[in-house]
Amino acid sequence: MAGLPHPELNGGKVAKAIWAEIEDEGLSFMDFVDKHGLESEEGNLFSYLARIMKFARMLFRGHLLDRARHLESNVRRCLSVIDARVLEELG
Repeated sequence: MAGLPHPELNGGKVAKAIWAEIEDEGLSFMDFVDKHGLESEEGNLFSYLARIMKFARMLFRGHLLDRARHLESNVRRCLSVIDARVLEELG
C-alpha cells in the first residue's frame, strides 16, 4: 500500500483528516510523511496544507473567527519547520 497515493491527497472523495491527525498527535510534516509512507507525495501534502492555511486566513479575515486564526498559525508553523532528516540528506 505504501506505493499507492494517499487517498486524501489524490482521491478527493474521503473525509479530510490529515491536519486533524497532525495536530492531535503533535506530528511534524516529516513525521506524517514517514508514518504514512508518503515520500512520493510530499509535494502534494505540502500544497494541501498550504491550501488549508490559505482557507483559514481567508475565513479569519472575512469573519474574524479566532479558530481560523489559530488554524492558520498552526499550519504555518508546521510547514515552516525544517526537519533534521532533510538537512542530513542535503549535507
